[in-house]
Amino acid sequence: MRRFRSQKLVAFVAVALLISTSYSNESYDKDDEINQLVLIGATGDLARRYLWQAIFNLFVATNHSWKIYGGARQNEDEGTAHLHEILRRLHCNDKTIDCARLLHEFEQSCVYRRLSREEDYHALGTELNVTSSTKRERRLFYLSVPSTAFGFITSSINRFCRPRPNGQLRVVFEKPFGRDFDSARQLSQIVHEHLPEKEIFRVDHYLGKTGVRSLVDFRRLNADWLEPMLHRREVERVDVVATEVDGVGGRTNFFDKYGTIRDMLQNHLTEIVALTAMDLPVGNTTTAKAKLDVLRAVESPTKYQSIIGQYVGYMDDLKGDNPDANSSLTATFSATLVRVENSRWSGVPFLLVSGKRLSEREAHVRVLFKRNRFELDARLTSPSQIIFRIHGNGSNLPAVLISKDILSDRVRLPSGWIFENESDDDVFRVIRPEIVDDPYTVLLNAIYEGNRHFFVDNDHLMELWRVWTPLIETLETEEIEPFPYIPHSDYPLKFQIEANSLLLPPEENRVIGIEPLEVKGQLFLLNRPVVIGPKDEIVATLAKEIEECARETISRTGAFHVAFPGGASPIDLFARLAHGTTRFPWRETHVWLVDERCVSSDHDASNFKSLRYHLLRHVDVPHAQIHPIATRACDATPFEEELLRSFSSRSNVDYVVLGVGRDGHVASLFPSQDEHDGIVTVVPRDEPQYSRISMTYNLLKRSRRMAVLVLGRWKRSLVERLRRVEANRDELPVEKIAKLHSGMKWFVDESVWLNDED
Repeated sequence: MRRFRSQKLVAFVAVALLISTSYSNESYDKDDEINQLVLIGATGDLARRYLWQAIFNLFVATNHSWKIYGGARQNEDEGTAHLHEILRRLHCNDKTIDCARLLHEFEQSCVYRRLSREEDYHALGTELNVTSSTKRERRLFYLSVPSTAFGFITSSINRFCRPRPNGQLRVVFEKPFGRDFDSARQLSQIVHEHLPEKEIFRVDHYLGKTGVRSLVDFRRLNADWLEPMLHRREVERVDVVATEVDGVGGRTNFFDKYGTIRDMLQNHLTEIVALTAMDLPVGNTTTAKAKLDVLRAVESPTKYQSIIGQYVGYMDDLKGDNPDANSSLTATFSATLVRVENSRWSGVPFLLVSGKRLSEREAHVRVLFKRNRFELDARLTSPSQIIFRIHGNGSNLPAVLISKDILSDRVRLPSGWIFENESDDDVFRVIRPEIVDDPYTVLLNAIYEGNRHFFVDNDHLMELWRVWTPLIETLETEEIEPFPYIPHSDYPLKFQIEANSLLLPPEENRVIGIEPLEVKGQLFLLNRPVVIGPKDEIVATLAKEIEECARETISRTGAFHVAFPGGASPIDLFARLAHGTTRFPWRETHVWLVDERCVSSDHDASNFKSLRYHLLRHVDVPHAQIHPIATRACDATPFEEELLRSFSSRSNVDYVVLGVGRDGHVASLFPSQDEHDGIVTVVPRDEPQYSRISMTYNLLKRSRRMAVLVLGRWKRSLVERLRRVEANRDELPVEKIAKLHSGMKWFVDESVWLNDED
C-alpha cells in the first residue's frame, strides 16, 4: 500500500531546495513571488488520474501563494463543472493535517479557462499579469496534450503569456515528443522557435519513481564494491522489464499510432538502461552528461534482436474506440536486445521487455552476474543478481533484492530505506523504502525548484530516437506482423535468447506451408525437403543451419568453407549472420562467391561489393580466408586455380547457398546454356548485363550441403511452375541442380509459396 505524508513531502522539498542550487542559479526572496500554474489538458485522463493530485500535493508542501488555472477546449461552464468534479476526488495522504481546510483553499485557488484560440491565450496572459501585480512571477505551464498542439500552444505562450522580465517561465511537455528521429527533431525546432531550452522540461514520469531514483542513489552509496561488478567482466545480462495486466481499451486512438516500442521501450526502459550503464558522475560531470555519454554508445537494435506480439482481443478494443478500424499491426508486447558498445559494457546484452495484458504488473531492473566459480553449497548455485524492483509482485512498494553472496554485509542504505526481515532460507537480502513518493509530485517539485536532474533535454531526446528509429521503420516498412498471445498469460515471456537475437516462443517457431508431396510431416519440392514460413523465420533457420554445419565441420577438419550467391537474395541472410549471432566461428571460416560479374570490386554491380558491405565488414574473417573472384579480363583461370589449391586435400565447399532467378537460373547458370566440364566457366552476356564467371554444375554438386533461398513475391510464378509436373518441357537450371545434389534443401518465403487456392 502506497504511503505518502505531507510533512515528509515538506522535508523532501527542503532537501530539493538545497540540491537545486546545483542546477539553478535563480534565487530570491519567496515572500516577494507569486506562483502561477496553468495545466493545459486539465480535464484529460492523465490530469484526472495523476496531475491534479500531484498539484495539490505541491500546493500543500510548498505553502506559498498559488493561482492555478485549468485549461482545455471546453467552454467555461462545462469545463468548470468538469474541473470541480475532478477536484472533489482529491485526498490528503497525511491524516494529521486539516485536510478539509486545505482542500477548500486549493479549490478556491483553481479556476477553469477555455484555451483553444489565440484570443483565449491573450486573455489568459492579461489575467496572469493582473493577478501577479508587482510580485515576481514563477509561471509554470504544464502541457498534457498531444504533441500536434505543441507548436500553437508554445507560440501563444511566447506571444501572450510570458512573465515580466524578472519572472521565471517553465513549460512542461508530456511524452510522446515525436514518433521518430525526424519528427522529434522537427518538433524540437518548432518549440525552440518560441522557447529556449532552459525553459523546457520534458517529462518521463518513470524518472520520478522512487524505485528508479534509488538506482543511482544505491550505486553511489555502494560504489566501492558495486561499481567494479557493474562491468562486462562480471555481468552476464541486464533485464529491464515493465509489464501490465491491463489492456489499452479506451485509449487505442493514441496507442494504435504508437505501440509498445514507442510507448515504453524508447523512453522509460531506455532511460533505465542509461541509469544502470552510465559511469557515476564525478567532479563537474552531471548525471545528464553521464547518461548522454552512455546513450551514444547504445547500438540501434535490428529486427532480428526484437520480437513483437499483440494480445488476442486488441482488435475488439480498437473497434470499441474506432468502429471503422479493420486491422492493426500495432505491437502490445515487445522484447528487444540492445548492446552498449563501450569498454565497460561491450558484449553484455541488455534485454528490454514490456507488454500489455500479461499475467502480472511488474517493473524491475535485474543485473545477472556471471558465475565462474565452484560452489559446494547447492543453495548458492543459482545466479548471483541484484534486482531493483520499481513495482510489482503484488506490491506497489519498490525494493532492492541482493543475492546473499554479493557482499551483502557491506550494503549501505539510502536515507529512509530499511532491511526487511529475512530467514536463513531466503536467497536475497531485501531493502525497501519506508515512504514511497508519488512520481508526479516529485517531478512537479523538481520543476518548481528548477532541478533539471529528472528531465530529458534535447540532446538526450534525439539520442533516444536515434537508437530506436531504425527498428521502428523496419517493422513498419516490412509490415512485420506481431504474434498473437492470450491475455493474462506468460506465453510472450517464453521467448528464447539465441546468441545476439531473440526467437519467438517455441509454439511460434513453426514451419508452415502447403505441399503436394508430404512424407512423415516433411514437405518436398522436386524430391528435396522444403522449409516454408515468413521470410524472417526462414532466414533465421538457414543462418542457424549454416552455423551448426560450420561448428560440426570445424570440429572435424579445422576449417569451414561457405559459398554465397550475389544479387538481392542473400542480403537478409548476411544481416542475420552479421548481427543475429555472436558465436559463428568466423576465424576458422573461408568465404567464397558462387559467381561474379566481370566488373571491378567497387562497382555497384559487383557481388563482392555487396558481400563486403552487408557481411564482411561486420565479422572477423581473416583476410587470407576471403576469396573474391578475380575478374580481370574476365578470365576464369585464376579462380579455378585458387579452388584447386584450396580443395586439393579436401572434398569441396562445405556449404553452398544459392539464390534463384525468375527464369530459374542459379549462380550464373542460365536456361539453354551449354554445360561445362570444368569447375568454373565464363558466361558471356550482352551489355548492360556484364559477362560473368561462375561455378559450374560439376563443382556445385560436390558441395557437402546446399540451400536454395527463394525470396520475393515476384518469384511466385517460378515456384508454381516447379510445383507442377509437366512433361516435354525444358529443364530449368534450378531443377537440374536439385536432381544433381541429394543434400539440397529449399528455404522458401511463404509469400512465394502460397496462392489464392492455398
